[in-house]
Amino acid sequence: MIKDKIKHIKRCRLKKEEIFLLDIFNEMYEVNYNGLPNSVFYKLNDIVIFEKCFSNNTLYANSNKLYVNFTLIWRVLESDYNYEYTEVQDFISLMTRKYLKWNEILLTPFEEEDRPWYLLKDITK
Repeated sequence: MIKDKIKHIKRCRLKKEEIFLLDIFNEMYEVNYNGLPNSVFYKLNDIVIFEKCFSNNTLYANSNKLYVNFTLIWRVLESDYNYEYTEVQDFISLMTRKYLKWNEILLTPFEEEDRPWYLLKDITK
């Protein structure tokens, strides 16, 4: 009972855009695909919302990337919360580091049809 009240108080102190992303983090689930061993996918309602890509290239240690679903996350932050492109990058980076402990270097928005895995039915559905 007290823990629930504390959670409620903490949630009330958050900005609406923080709650928006935290709700996504709480509902998403991880999917791995054998054909793409350097990527980990995170889905929400069977739609890829994040793709974490890991580089095997030792020359570029900072080349890990986090692709972010443009329609479901990026555009919402721009349109509903009036964020600019770089603000969206900074905000998602902050939230994923703080709550998910992800340390990706480069954040990039994506439309599903632009990603090479889009036609792989067991990834997208």
